[in-house]
This record gives sequence, structure tokens and C-alpha cells, in this order.
Amino acid sequence: MQPVDLITFAGQLGFSDEQMIVFEDTSVPGDSSTDERDGLSRLMDAITQGTIQTVLVANERRLFRHRDAVDVNAFLRLCAEYDVAVITPQIIYDFSNPFMMQLFRFQCQEAATMLAQRVRFRLSTGMKTENHNR
Repeated sequence: MQPVDLITFAGQLGFSDEQMIVFEDTSVPGDSSTDERDGLSRLMDAITQGTIQTVLVANERRLFRHRDAVDVNAFLRLCAEYDVAVITPQIIYDFSNPFMMQLFRFQCQEAATMLAQRVRFRLSTGMKTENHNR
């Protein structure tokens, strides 16, 4: 889902243009730390400033793919503390519910695992191809 599609989705949920702020990280992998992701850093700042109450994201797996989950836990703490909901096209996360926190964390950890497996596969395939060509 592209940002334009997410904005359309937000409109379908009843959010006005004035209520929407787009935080986007371009050309930065999802397994980068929050410090390396300007859009995510600005989003977390907006949460702590109390300027947003809802985060719409195309897929929670796109937010965090770092294997140590430190940033995921920091994000979850902020959302719980400031009563911020996260909405995807599939689910509404209310982090006052511990199950929702676990589910969100699981989705992000699963994305990190899949990314690591993909990298390992590409490296092993590349090594086999490279060794075969010698």
C-alpha cells in the first residue's frame, strides 16, 4: 500500500485532511534503528507531544524489522502511555490490551525473522553460484 492509498484509507475511516500527518521513511530499511529513520523519529516525537492519537500504517511489519525489538518495545510503551491506537487495514491495535501488544510485537518479530531468512538465503545462494562459477 502506497502513502496515497493509506491517505484514501484514512479518509474512508472518517479522518479529514487536516487530521492527517504523513511520516514516511524513504530509502531507509525497516531494520534500521529509530535514530536512522527520520519519519519514525518524528512519529514518536509527535506521540510524546500528544499531537496524534491514532497511527495508520499499511502493515505493522513495515514499521519495525529489527531483530532485537528495542524500538518496537519503545513504540509500544509510548502508544500505551499516550493512549495511541494503531490501525492497519486488517486490525485496530489498542495497546491498553496486553494481547494486542503481544500480537503487534509478534508481527514485527516475524517480519525481522523473515528478513533475516531472506538475507541468509540470498547470501547462501550467491555463495553457491559464485563457488560453482569458479
